[in-house]
Amino acid sequence: MKCFRHKQNKSRRHLLTLIEAMLSLSAATLVTAAVIPAATSMLNAAKEARVQMELNAISAGLAEYARDVGYFPGVSPTTAQDGNHLVLATDAPIPQGETPQWTEAHRLSLRQYLCFQGADAEPSWSGPYLNTSINDDPWGNAYVINISAARGGAVFALSAGRNGQIDTPFEQLVSNAAVGGDDYAVRLQ
Repeated sequence: MKCFRHKQNKSRRHLLTLIEAMLSLSAATLVTAAVIPAATSMLNAAKEARVQMELNAISAGLAEYARDVGYFPGVSPTTAQDGNHLVLATDAPIPQGETPQWTEAHRLSLRQYLCFQGADAEPSWSGPYLNTSINDDPWGNAYVINISAARGGAVFALSAGRNGQIDTPFEQLVSNAAVGGDDYAVRLQ
């Protein structure tokens, strides 16, 4: 009898261990279900803060450049206005947009004007105007600036946002300064 009781207690202990394991697994699942959305929300908030900080740095660098040189990059008073759109951009690919002007525009390197004094730099260039190397937005797309609007429209530094598409039509941004979709923007002028 004593051996039988010992086996019965041992099987009860295994049963109790199985119940404990199931409860622990359920508790871990509940904790994970609560933590993942909070972590995702925090990650998105960090990306949004980064994009705003970098857009502010880009716009401040462009404003300093314009103050020193007298005009925004690529739009000197001696440059002929040929009707083409000019876009300053970081090195990452320019995202597709609502209108083709963003990707079909003549692209100038933001880094060339704000970070390095090239051989063709203006004599009054006193940069670098960006202390950090900003390559792309948190979603892997180029920051773009509708620099051709500097001749009389609203100039914005823009990120395509989470969806990776520029939702703001080029002409809309220039004429009425409305940013579309999930795009992030900082106005320069």
